[in-house]
Amino acid sequence: MSGGVASMDQLKVAPDFNWKTTKPVMVSFNATLHGSVIIKSDSGTIYEKAMLFPGEPYESTITIPAFEQEVTLIYNGKTSVVKIVDGKITCTF
Repeated sequence: MSGGVASMDQLKVAPDFNWKTTKPVMVSFNATLHGSVIIKSDSGTIYEKAMLFPGEPYESTITIPAFEQEVTLIYNGKTSVVKIVDGKITCTF
């Protein structure tokens, strides 16, 4: 194998390489109607389910794969795709 890596000892990794495979995401929801919300991936993995009540903010921290840039929210049967911005998902239903 010319020029390739033959053993783990030969691997070179940048000192600032991020080895984490997951990331925490802060979730903040407000609702005007009583209802359930599901946070899931494009592939269908459910990250969280919650019951929302009018006038009661919902806050939580979920752990998701580091590569996720957006999630799908299902609130009372209505589906929407939301981007994760600065480690946060914020939505008012």
